[in-house]
Parts: sequence; structure tokens; C-alpha cells
Amino acid sequence: MAVHEAYARVTPYELLQPDEGWLEQHFPSVADEARQRGTDPWNPAAFAMLGAVGAAVGDLSPEDVAPGGDHGLAVYFTYHLWNTGADLAFATTDAVRTAVSGVSSGTEAVGQDGWDAFAGRAGYVQLPQHLVWLESDGEGGPESIDGLFWAASPRQVLEMALVAGIRPDRPGFVLVPVPPQPLSELESWRGEPAREGGGDFQSDLPGAELEGLLGLKTPAEAIKLAVGLLGLRARANGTEAVVASGEGERGSPPRSNLAYRVL
Repeated sequence: MAVHEAYARVTPYELLQPDEGWLEQHFPSVADEARQRGTDPWNPAAFAMLGAVGAAVGDLSPEDVAPGGDHGLAVYFTYHLWNTGADLAFATTDAVRTAVSGVSSGTEAVGQDGWDAFAGRAGYVQLPQHLVWLESDGEGGPESIDGLFWAASPRQVLEMALVAGIRPDRPGFVLVPVPPQPLSELESWRGEPAREGGGDFQSDLPGAELEGLLGLKTPAEAIKLAVGLLGLRARANGTEAVVASGEGERGSPPRSNLAYRVL
């Protein structure tokens, strides 16, 4: 499959919404209930216990998230994007390669103050289509990774989940949780090996080396990818957000309606 990076595609934030009124129907109630009960909405487990969250999940189709997936976690990230302004970034192929290089070039200006600035924010970083693949030793085949949800609590804990498996021949998507990380420890992941024996981000897909495809097999690789991407996102704060416009070529993926920054 050809890598597509011409524009930001429709995001899982948009795909999850069953109708235009779903966000405003449920999310103000989620915020109100969390405040009244003294619940920390940034804590995924506590968030999932809110009655208003259950009502929001109840409006979703079972097909919105792949079988066995966590609808509550999908609503968690969607809520925080809604509540903090839907920060969307689109990473070019060059940006992704910089992110996985394990070198601080391109993100060296972040510093701890830069990481701390993520606290209380949430967003989604979309990758070029079909560039990075989720490769498992289990029964499921490889899935193209669409991007990364992230939500950093005011207590400086970063929650993350990979989104994969967005395909025109089936509804929904695959949501893969990534181990949460303190913002204070993100920089320590840079340059560390993420696979036993080396070969970080190497893909076993046929033709992967020729086409420059990347593969994720371990949670550590997902964290390293996230650190690189968010470092680039921190440096993009001064760039202007754009909105994809015009008609794509026939057969090309649908465009996102959200404003996004290019990394």
C-alpha cells in the first residue's frame, strides 16, 4: 500500500461521534458530574465510572471500536480533546523518521519546561497512512497505525493510546493502550533500546525495507515514538494551523474537517 501524507485524514475523534450532537449532548454532563463528585477526569479508571460516561458509551455502536476494544477509553480521549480544544497534528514522513531516530535533533529545544507545558492538554498526532505498522506475534495480522491519542493530566501523567486499523472495508478502529508515563521521565526514553537484541522499528512486512516502512512490536517502541512526536509537537506551537481543503483524488482517504499543525 502506498504511503499517503498529502493532508490530515478523518481522525478517530471525528469517526467516533455517532452524530453531530453527540459531543454536546454528553460531555458537558461528564464535566458537571466529575466536578460534583470530586472525580479526577484525567484518571482513566475513575473517568470510566462516571454515569455520564456510561451514557455516552451507550450511544456508540459496538462496531465503533474493534471487538474487545475499550469504548470507555476511546470516550476518555475524545472527551479530553473536546474539553481542551482538539489539538490535532499531522506528522510528515520526515517527522516520523526523526521521531524514531532516538536522537534529540529536531526536539532538543523542548527541555523539561517544554514537557511540563503539556500538562492539562490533550491531542492527537496522525501519521502518514500506511507508514507505521502494528506488528504482533499473535493471531491478528499487521494493522496500519493511524496515529496517537495523548492526554497529559495536570498532575503531569501522560496517558496514550495508538489507533490502528482504520480501513474503508470495515467500521471502527483498533485502540491500543500505551503504558502511562510521567512527563518528567519522557526524555529518558530517547536513545534507549526498545527491542531486545536491537532493531527498533524494523518491520517484517514484505517489501518494508524497500518502501521504508516502520513496525511497532513493543510498548517501549510506542513510548519512544510518542516522545519523538510530542517533542516535535512542542516546537510547532508557533506554527499556524491549517484545514485540508479541496477534493482529493478518487480513492484517496477522506479529509479531516479539523484544523491541524504540520510537524
